Amino acid sequence: MMNVNFEKNKNLLLSKINQKEVISLTKKLIEIPSVNGNENEIGNFLYDYLKKHGFSVSKEYVENCRPNILVRYKKGEKGKTILLNGHIDTVSAGDSDRWFNNPFSATEDDSYIYGLGSADMKSGLAAHICAMEAFMESNIPFNGEIIFSGVVDEENTQKGTKDLLNKGILADYSIVSEPSDLKVVTTCKGDMDIGIYIKGKAAHASVPEKGLNAIYLASKIVLELEKYSNDLKKTNNHPLLGNPTLVVGKIRGGEGPSIVAGSCDLRLDRRLLPNDDIDRVTSEIKKVVDNVSKKYPKFTTETKLLYAVPAMECDIKSPLVRYLQKNVKELYKGDSSIQGWKATSDGNILSLAGIDTVVFGPGKIEVAHQANEKVEKKQLVLATKIIAATIFDLFKFSD
Repeated sequence: MMNVNFEKNKNLLLSKINQKEVISLTKKLIEIPSVNGNENEIGNFLYDYLKKHGFSVSKEYVENCRPNILVRYKKGEKGKTILLNGHIDTVSAGDSDRWFNNPFSATEDDSYIYGLGSADMKSGLAAHICAMEAFMESNIPFNGEIIFSGVVDEENTQKGTKDLLNKGILADYSIVSEPSDLKVVTTCKGDMDIGIYIKGKAAHASVPEKGLNAIYLASKIVLELEKYSNDLKKTNNHPLLGNPTLVVGKIRGGEGPSIVAGSCDLRLDRRLLPNDDIDRVTSEIKKVVDNVSKKYPKFTTETKLLYAVPAMECDIKSPLVRYLQKNVKELYKGDSSIQGWKATSDGNILSLAGIDTVVFGPGKIEVAHQANEKVEKKQLVLATKIIAATIFDLFKFSD
């Protein structure tokens, strides 16, 4: 009888997920510009939407006009806590001429919804919200708590999720609905942002011998960093993440063509594997820089770690992983094997706090951060059902 009721309740839960509603909510979210630093309007929309749908919702301001949106939906006196985490900010749209349509118009065809943030990750936000709504509308019994957090600043320094944890929000499990293509992602690379600051001496270009050209030294350092990057490809391979990487992503130097450049700055991106130690990696890069600069003692160089987040790795034996795999297999009939994600997300921060965390959501990471971003409607609806079914199974597991 228990198994019959179990299946009956689960089927009732899934029947409350309405395709039109999930698609409609995704489109409404896309239509609200929320480029990083400008999340207030979408925060207000989510607050009003969730309140209208019967949830107790709060705004937690991380900075002025930058609210995290928080819902806590609980039944019973025991059970597990499951955090549904998603970021409400996006990157900028870039060159509007590269878009087929207005990036905030949320256009659609038979298969896809298009627009900035469609994959990364307003579809994931909609999936989380509609999965949570299904629990309220079905009114099925459970013991546990669902927390929804729509957070700011993931696309920069992850202030939103950090603030969430600093205010005491904890959970047993977390699903971060970044675009994983409905793959169960248990591990993600970490990330380091490193600055290299080179000081020479400015001079008139007609007498370059009176100056110290910082761009010249920077170019020598870049060549050595390229060798370091190539060496990374040969070592420390991870079965799901591959090798660590380093990219020189930005260079800025000089005042103009008629002036010997007195300074030059480099910005590096170093992706981390689970066994990478941030201090050790920082020392490795500093060593590369110092080995070049010591040959040119009239210059000064500084290597500075600007930001870092470790890699994420969830125990593949976690009930969260097992139930997600089960529901992907049953509802999607797709590949339910565990996967790695070479990008970084707020899941890294949650994992660092000791929460079993998996990245799982609709859309492909390959279309994020570029023109004509899109998400498949079928994936969007399936993601919502798989997330809801997994929460249901986790609550049942904890009874």
